[in-house]
Amino acid sequence: MARIFFMAFDEAGQSTLQKRLRASGHKLAITPPRWPAFFELLKQQDPVPDVFLVDCSRLASHAREACNYLKGLKAYKDRPFVLYNVKKEDQAKTLEKVPDAILVFSDAVEKQLAAMGLAPPPPAP
Repeated sequence: MARIFFMAFDEAGQSTLQKRLRASGHKLAITPPRWPAFFELLKQQDPVPDVFLVDCSRLASHAREACNYLKGLKAYKDRPFVLYNVKKEDQAKTLEKVPDAILVFSDAVEKQLAAMGLAPPPPAP
């Protein structure tokens, strides 16, 4: 399963999405998308995460800035960034700041990870 660097404001790790990902066997490192918290946790990750999963439902500007910063670093520039729950009015600005970001809603995260070869497909409802 994937090593996911999960940037969200649900630091306690109690969101439904986080529970589903853990139950599927993914290894999560959870931090808010705030400097320096995310970078301090990221420096402890060995090996480098397979994917960055970023909650944009609150303070999308913080999430964009964190992603933009990380994409500028050599170690992470080629890693995929999946940003979820980006509000419609924030999508253009988000793609401007993080051009190769993959935008999905939280109910499609597992399907996106499977499409990227990082997880088996989620069970059919």
